[in-house]
Amino acid sequence: MTSTTEWERELVAFLEERLPAGWGDAVSAGDEAGLLELKPGVDNPAMVRALGRAGWIAPHWAPEYGGRGMTIDEAQQVASLLDRWEVDRIPRGSGFVLAAPTILQCSSDATKRRFLPPIASGEERCAGCSLSPERVPISHHWQRRRYATATNG
Repeated sequence: MTSTTEWERELVAFLEERLPAGWGDAVSAGDEAGLLELKPGVDNPAMVRALGRAGWIAPHWAPEYGGRGMTIDEAQQVASLLDRWEVDRIPRGSGFVLAAPTILQCSSDATKRRFLPPIASGEERCAGCSLSPERVPISHHWQRRRYATATNG
């Protein structure tokens, strides 16, 4: 697959190193049947973790938060490339879709550094879904009451 930008060449090389041999050729050729044959050889959660650790899951986030400091347009291009390559890019159950935007907007820098990288890689489950109210990154009195009501009836 022909790559035009430095980040695109880097991402394609990253994918080719981790995906089964022939994956890139199948993508370039538009060979859906070939991709279907290769897909069982991919550990999707491990692939998402690797993408997240490398900053490809949320490339528009700052590097200290688990991203690559890319523009929104570049991040959309990254998502399009991953979609074209038919690679999972959402860390399921990590809070990426719901918790991360709130943490980005409302939390301290220390909280962002603590929670966002493992959320992007899927290495940590949604903090607000599984932790006690004392460990929820954005804890307000009403959240503690809601947590107590939800867990104690």
